Order: sequence, then C-alpha cells, then structure tokens
Amino acid sequence: MCNYNFELPVEPIPLMEMVRQMVINNGGTVTGEIPNVTVTFPTPMGQVAGSCRIVSGNTVNLTVTKKPEVFTCAMVRERLVALIIEAVRVYSLQAQPAT
Repeated sequence: MCNYNFELPVEPIPLMEMVRQMVINNGGTVTGEIPNVTVTFPTPMGQVAGSCRIVSGNTVNLTVTKKPEVFTCAMVRERLVALIIEAVRVYSLQAQPAT
C-alpha cells in the first residue's frame, strides 16, 4: 500500500470533481461522494485502486490499495504528481474568466 498527502494550490472539491470525470472517461470507476471517494482504473500492467479524501483545507490524502507488483510506490507517486500538476493546470485554465 502507498499513502501520500498532497497540498493542492487550488480548491480541492472542484478539482476532484474534474478528476472524477477524467477517470470515468478513461475507463475507470469512482464511487462515493467527495470528499471521500474510491477509485479504480485499468493500466496495461493491471488494475490500480485506491482512495482519495480531503484531509483539511487544500490537503488531499491518496492511498493506493492495489497496484501491479511491477509498480513501486515511488513510481506511483511520480505518476500521481504528474497527473495532479496537469489537473491543476487544466482546472486553472477553466477557472480563468474569459477576456
């Protein structure tokens, strides 16, 4: 099991709603209601599953409960950081007022 806390630079609830739809659009499932959800999604190496919850303020806890053995927790964290950075970038672009 891998467990991480991330301090987000944006409001976590709307970001989690956006990511929920991204997971579903890419063949995964999201169950539960924000701020506590469980997520599963396929990878070429096998299924990944875990939970996501808002701990406090803008801090989100991600716990990976199932992953292919070939993925180390460091590899999972590296991928999560890249995904969070991209999600924050897309969210920030959508949140900007039109000019």
